[in-house]
Amino acid sequence: MADSDLENFLKVDKKRGFDEHPLVRLLEAKQSDAQFGGARVQILRPRAALGFEPARLSLEFLDRQGKSLGYNVEEWDPGLNDALIQRGIRALDEANETMRFSLALAAAFEEPERRYSDGFFNAVLMLVIDRSPFAQKTAIREVRPHISTNQPYTGGHSADDCIAMIQSALQDRWYELRKNLSYEQDAADRIMAGALASYLDERFTVTDRRKLGWLTGR
Repeated sequence: MADSDLENFLKVDKKRGFDEHPLVRLLEAKQSDAQFGGARVQILRPRAALGFEPARLSLEFLDRQGKSLGYNVEEWDPGLNDALIQRGIRALDEANETMRFSLALAAAFEEPERRYSDGFFNAVLMLVIDRSPFAQKTAIREVRPHISTNQPYTGGHSADDCIAMIQSALQDRWYELRKNLSYEQDAADRIMAGALASYLDERFTVTDRRKLGWLTGR
């Protein structure tokens, strides 16, 4: 049967990438330029009086000598970030990569949080962390004393499922650091621990409570 005019009009050539973020398509166009030498991400997320200003993602294009060819700034978008990670685009430096992966963890944790509610998710998350090597990382140990959750009920399937979703999110971010972005293990360790600590700090308002004088010490 011959294609109809409507079918032809609505066909999508997946190779053309029209379902991708415009900034990804711009990156692909830049990569075809003989002067193109690479790209890097920078997360822009200044602190507010409490919490943070809305996050933005800057993608800078570089020539073969490492000089800037310009940059584009977009609102933080987990899908855009995922696409750039899949293409091996690192952040500006390790500190900025840590901020980037903290946001990525927050996006990845949205599904188990939505499925199991805040309180249960919080309790299971801390259970996973306390039983993992993360518990011994300096960045985690600095925020852990200021986080209090209930002990989750672990007798049913919900806890097992929630644990699996949390572990999967952590494993996926680790894979991205080691495989997609090619970080050495020590650097990946620091970024993952720092990103998780930053996520916990924000989720449990540790820094904000300290600013308000509700916490003492570091």
